[in-house]
Amino acid sequence: MKKAFLTICSAFLAVLLFCSCGSDPARVSDSDSLINGIEVQTSESEVDYSYKNGSTTLPNTYNEYQNSALDFSFELLRNSYSENDNTTIAPANTFTQLCLLTNAAAKTTKKELTSALCKNINIESLNQSTQYFQTRLASFNCKSEDKNYSVNLKNFVWCNDTFDIKREFLKTDAKYYDIDFFRFLFSDSNALAKINNRTTDYTNIDGKPLKNLDSNAYMYSTGYLNISDNWLEDYAERNISADTFKGTEKSSQVNFYASSEFLIKDENCKGFLKSFKNTPLKLCVILPDENITISDYLKTLNSETFANLLNSIDITKRCNAYLPEFSVSKSVDLTSALKNMGINALFTEEADLTNMTQSEDVHLNNFVQSIDFSISEKGISSEKIDEKTTENSTLDNETDVKVNRPFIFAVIDNESNIPLYLGIMENL
Repeated sequence: MKKAFLTICSAFLAVLLFCSCGSDPARVSDSDSLINGIEVQTSESEVDYSYKNGSTTLPNTYNEYQNSALDFSFELLRNSYSENDNTTIAPANTFTQLCLLTNAAAKTTKKELTSALCKNINIESLNQSTQYFQTRLASFNCKSEDKNYSVNLKNFVWCNDTFDIKREFLKTDAKYYDIDFFRFLFSDSNALAKINNRTTDYTNIDGKPLKNLDSNAYMYSTGYLNISDNWLEDYAERNISADTFKGTEKSSQVNFYASSEFLIKDENCKGFLKSFKNTPLKLCVILPDENITISDYLKTLNSETFANLLNSIDITKRCNAYLPEFSVSKSVDLTSALKNMGINALFTEEADLTNMTQSEDVHLNNFVQSIDFSISEKGISSEKIDEKTTENSTLDNETDVKVNRPFIFAVIDNESNIPLYLGIMENL
């Protein structure tokens, strides 16, 4: 009996040793997240706004929330834009990440965050609206042998293992946001690889999202957005042709895709909306008039002017839309842009994050996100999409919108109009 017991113990230890040796020290898994295993409880009197739990109820302040998210998105684009250069951001990722960190903040830090995000919404309503927004989009995801479409907003917070994180804060994260917190020593030789590998495992970006890692830093924020879906209607082969895109610094030959789409316009631009097939998203393309610069038109964009532009649709009128093929694959550090928007204390030793930690001087060092997608004749893709759709070959409208010079684009949620991707293409 004793010999058998020793044999079992030896076998168990061998399995543990094998598992330990087989794990990659330069990677983290879902089980390493600090919110893993945290139980989320909802009281009987509390309204649940999670699509995961079957709720389809709009939060009372959702209209204010979506307008605030729109204003934030355009302000972030203005502060990220560099003239004559392509600029793309994932504002919904940024907005939701900062909403979570608002739960951590107090005093000046919280005041700056709420001023930039949602001045007129309390923190509980902010949490509920973000929960509804994120879980609703995720409910449309499908990955099977014959179908592959998705909307994945993924954010991470990376913490140096030199300070505590309060469990109540992690409960808020697990309940409303599902943003992974990972904690390890930044002085570890694999620390930078752990952060970068988490992103590059899910994107095709060229290079490292985070270039350097300060061993004395406190926190880094990273994130990515994956969207894959076909167009509602596929392009007929005869409506695909090469032509010239006249950029600010160069002209280039690119594929243009012609289709009949809903026209949008205002006094300074025209554009069109193009729907995706499986996800509740559409592409919005804005082409400022030739006498209006991108920079000048960008100054006019806010929740009100954008709503007016979208509402300019006349369902009896369509345009001949000529969409150029383009792609974006890069990582963007938004720290400076966010500081320019008034979010300063969060990135300094003056940060007050006492609702998240008892430790002093804790602050966010950098805010980085990775952008990786392509627009082609099939649709939008962060991955390969193969599903065939019905051909769209009708081009007999009075108005042409040929996007052959710098333009603004957004991939927006149909319900809220919140942009998931938002950018400016100056050169292709």
